[in-house]
Amino acid sequence: MSVDIEHIGTIDPSKYDELGIGREDLMWFWRTMVLIRRFEEKVIKLFEEKRLVGASHLYIGMEAIATGVMRALEKDDYIVSTYRSHGHALARGISPRLVMAELFGRATGTNKGLGGSMHASMYPEVGIMLTTAIVGSGVPVAAGLGYAIKYKGEKRVVTVFFGDGAVNTGAFHEGANMIGLWKLPVIMVCENNLYGMGGRVDRVTAGSKDFSVIHRALAYGIRGIVVDGFDPVAAYIAAKKGC
Repeated sequence: MSVDIEHIGTIDPSKYDELGIGREDLMWFWRTMVLIRRFEEKVIKLFEEKRLVGASHLYIGMEAIATGVMRALEKDDYIVSTYRSHGHALARGISPRLVMAELFGRATGTNKGLGGSMHASMYPEVGIMLTTAIVGSGVPVAAGLGYAIKYKGEKRVVTVFFGDGAVNTGAFHEGANMIGLWKLPVIMVCENNLYGMGGRVDRVTAGSKDFSVIHRALAYGIRGIVVDGFDPVAAYIAAKKGC
C-alpha cells in the first residue's frame, strides 16, 4: 500500500485570501503566540526566583503548532495533551490564571493543584480530556476516544499531541495501529523538536537515510503531512485537512 506524504511549508501571505485566512485569524494567531511566549518567559523567571519548584517543560519555540491546530478545531472536539502542554492550554482558551495556579499547586488550578506543570492543560471543560506525562501513552487513549466518537456517529475529532521521542514507544504503535485499522477520527500531531530528552531523533530512530517520523504514520495507512512548525497558518491548514 502506498500513502503519499504532503508537505506544507511557510505559507506565502499573498495566498491567505484564497485559503480563507482573514485579518481576524491573523490577529488571533499573533495574540495567542505572544501570550504563550510571555507566559513561558514568566515561568522561567519564577523558577529563577525559586518561587516555583519541581519539573516544568516549556513550550517556547513551538507556539505556532498549538496556535494553528487549536484554531482549526471546533469547540466540541477532543484533545489529548502531553507534559509539554502550557501552550496547548493557552491556545485552547484556558485562562493563564488557571494554568499558573496549577503550576503553584493551588486549589484554583486546572486540576486543583494536584497535577502541576506536567498536567496543567487537562481541562475537560474545553475538551482537553487528558494530559499525560508518560511518553506516547496519549495515543491509545486518543484511539479510544476516536472509537467512541465513531461508535456514536458523532461529528467531532480527537487531536493527540506527542513528541518525536514517542514514535518509538509501544503505546504509540498500538494506538496508531488501531487508528489506521479502524479509520478513527483522530488527528495525530507530532511536535518534532528533533530531540527526545537528550537523544537526537536520527540517532535513536531506525530507518533509511531519508527517514522521517512521518513514516511511522504511513506504516499504518495514516495520511501524512509534514508542516513548517514555525508557521501557524501552515499548522492551521494541515489540521483543517484532518478535521
